[in-house]
Amino acid sequence: MDVKMEDRRATPRFRVQFRTTVSGSSQPEGTGIMLDLSAGGCQMESSLSIARGQLLQLRVTVPGLESPLMIDGARVQWVSGRLIGLAFVRIRKTEQQRLDRVIADLRVRGGEEDPH
Repeated sequence: MDVKMEDRRATPRFRVQFRTTVSGSSQPEGTGIMLDLSAGGCQMESSLSIARGQLLQLRVTVPGLESPLMIDGARVQWVSGRLIGLAFVRIRKTEQQRLDRVIADLRVRGGEEDPH
């Protein structure tokens, strides 16, 4: 896959496998697996029919967190088969702090930075 979006990433991306529930105004609720995560977005795998430009809400099950991480607005940047690239565009301050802690934990634990 020759996607040139990697060049625009401002923050490190870490490989993960987090179960994610997806919903949106024109999207029936469904699930996917988050494959990588950064402070500004993620890549997810899902069999859902999702279109570029859609705004989705994500509930991310992160091991060690007492409740799912809530992303109020994730804009679909690209879709390639079952892979979906999302940019986080709306997240509450408390959830942003939780996301920052998850990323800090991934970095400390030697979470594998995804070179792609």
